[in-house]
Amino acid sequence: MQQRQRRRRQRGQGVSEYALILGLIAVVAIGILTFAGGTIAASLTDTGRAIASGLTSDPPPTPQPTKTKPTPKPTKPPKTPKPTKKPKP
Repeated sequence: MQQRQRRRRQRGQGVSEYALILGLIAVVAIGILTFAGGTIAASLTDTGRAIASGLTSDPPPTPQPTKTKPTPKPTKPPKTPKPTKKPKP
């Protein structure tokens, strides 16, 4: 009989521990949302507006190719004359 009561207490203790952990997580989440809620809401609003404007506007114009100057060909250094061989006497 004592074992049954002990098991019930242990189950009740486990449930209460889970409830305390869940309550702590809820308090932390509420604190974070209170502190950073305005920033998060503004960010989500901006994202929603960007998506909505992208869906309703005309497609962006295609970029025109830019004209580039042709690259000059590299110049070769002038050839140096080869020394002439002197005839042997």
